[in-house]
Amino acid sequence: MFIQFAQAHSGLTSNTWDLDDKEVFHYVDIFVKRCRNLIEICYAMIDFAQLDEKAETIRGIFSGTNGKEYERVCNKIEKRFLVYLQTLRLKAPKILDVEEPTWHDDMFAFQNEMKDLEITIENLVNLVFRDMNNVHQGISNLAGFQIYMNRKSLKTFFDSIITKIWLLFASDIQAVKQELVEERNESPSNTPYFSGRALSLKLKSKRLEATRQRLLETKWAGHCGISCKVCHQQEMLVGSISETIFRLYHEWMDDIGDNPKSRLDRYLMRRSDDKPGLLESNLDPNLVNLCREANYWQNLGFQIPIYVQMIYDKWDTLQFVSESVLMLVRAYNRILDALSPQEKAFFRRHIKNLDEKIYPGLRKLTWNSDLIEVYVKKCYEFTTDSTEEWKNYLINLDRIFEESLRLSIRSSLTLMFNALHGVDSNGPSTLILIGINLLGNDLTFEPPLDESAQVISSIFKTLLEPLKSVLRFPEKFSLGRYGVSSLWRTFREDDSLLHFQKLLDKEIEVCFNFIQDYLKTWEPFRDIWEVDKNSFIASFESSNPSAKSFDAEISQYSELVSTLQAQVTVAMVHFLYINSDQLKTVITKHCAEWQNKLTRLLLDMTQRTVEELYSSMSENTKIISREPTDLIEMQATLQLFERLRAEIPWKEEEFPKIREQYQILGKP
Repeated sequence: MFIQFAQAHSGLTSNTWDLDDKEVFHYVDIFVKRCRNLIEICYAMIDFAQLDEKAETIRGIFSGTNGKEYERVCNKIEKRFLVYLQTLRLKAPKILDVEEPTWHDDMFAFQNEMKDLEITIENLVNLVFRDMNNVHQGISNLAGFQIYMNRKSLKTFFDSIITKIWLLFASDIQAVKQELVEERNESPSNTPYFSGRALSLKLKSKRLEATRQRLLETKWAGHCGISCKVCHQQEMLVGSISETIFRLYHEWMDDIGDNPKSRLDRYLMRRSDDKPGLLESNLDPNLVNLCREANYWQNLGFQIPIYVQMIYDKWDTLQFVSESVLMLVRAYNRILDALSPQEKAFFRRHIKNLDEKIYPGLRKLTWNSDLIEVYVKKCYEFTTDSTEEWKNYLINLDRIFEESLRLSIRSSLTLMFNALHGVDSNGPSTLILIGINLLGNDLTFEPPLDESAQVISSIFKTLLEPLKSVLRFPEKFSLGRYGVSSLWRTFREDDSLLHFQKLLDKEIEVCFNFIQDYLKTWEPFRDIWEVDKNSFIASFESSNPSAKSFDAEISQYSELVSTLQAQVTVAMVHFLYINSDQLKTVITKHCAEWQNKLTRLLLDMTQRTVEELYSSMSENTKIISREPTDLIEMQATLQLFERLRAEIPWKEEEFPKIREQYQILGKP
């Protein structure tokens, strides 16, 4: 309109239109821009916080172990936006006020904050899709970002993610192609050869179909440029798989042969080639495989030939008969396996009766015969009865064997108790020889008493130890334990046997009491090894003992040695022989050491006394023999002479003592 007025003015008047367009429309342009800002804010409210009254609120849900963490990041993005929005709401009066110049800065700050949120979303998307393993996971995770996909600035970014998902589907298609090449002649375990491969191919085809359907149903993700190409690849591969499945079906039909029913014309059982005398089921393995193939092909939706269908319709009956025959074979073989050649000869009549019952299944009845179930039932009942008789025989034999072992163990424990305790007026028998010796300052036994006691207290356990590997008779012949414990466990809990072990333990206590009395016989000698020799010698020396004291001490140890030799070297203490020879030797050495130390002390003290006398006499003789040089020296010499004369009686008393000490030293 403004332009039309300007053109009309210029055309109808001679005056030019000199108005500046920008100045005239300045506020109009600002208002239009503010309206666009308002629209941008509204779109941001929808994109980041789902503030749309017409749309349903969608919450992002992510799979995987980190799914909850990703959901918390999305919630954090929404909260951050609401904070920005609240900040902008406080400045709402400025939006349509064209004369308010600061709105431009506020809007610029809001736009920058939106860019930060977009960067956060891109980083989160990259993190989520970094470890994408399959298409279904990718679609599920993409659905978590559905609320952000309509934002124009993120459109290109999400298109690349969608393309990445389709490329992953294309990779799956190529992987399936490679698997088809590598597994061309392989079938899954526990599946028939032909139908197993067909089933594997069908599953691969179904998986590709399901993946494609999932992608096509995700319409909210928009169109992808490579989707048509990838779908075409999938269709070609699925068609190739279908052709391969049909080819496998026809190969199976060719492999069946013209008359598969003839495989039923075999006897029910046959004698084993590897284990003479035993039986084996004679069902054709190919017949089992044929029915399994038919079952799989029927489940795959293929038509089964009538001559195969006739066999397959009898499959349930054949399975029942086969299991029954196997039970019969196992029962028959279990009986014969349990018997040695001598036992087979002993039970020859029973085995012959059993073979007569079995004979029709070896030479008359086939898998196509009627009334097979009746025959198998009668044979199984007969073998079961025979097995039960055999089991009862083994149970009785096992009980006799158990009682024999119990009597043997009781007899062994009784003999041991009589030996330890004695019988009637006869005392205990000496069974164990131990030695007594001195270790440090303690009397010790070798071997230690604890070991000897342990041997006796574990006799019952030792007797039972070999029985741990002995099986019950029914268990030995694979018939179970008939509700009883193993032999060693049964005997271990037998009160009568445990009573004997308690009696043996009591004899150990009695023996230990006697040992304490025996140890008292060595009490008179205890000071010989317990008293510290060096401390005693030092104390004895400080008491300045006389020669008689030395003689008494030295003679004391000679008497102790004589007393020691009178001790019985081998003493019988209850059921123990205690050899004290080593202890006597050690005590004798201690006595000799005491005598040597006392003799040495006496010698040292005697020599010291003699040396002191000699030194005193020598020095005093020199002093007295020297002529005095003055009156003072003469006076000192006279005083010394008088003192020496006074000491003569005391000095003379020392010589008999010295003579006595040397006499003691001279004793042998």
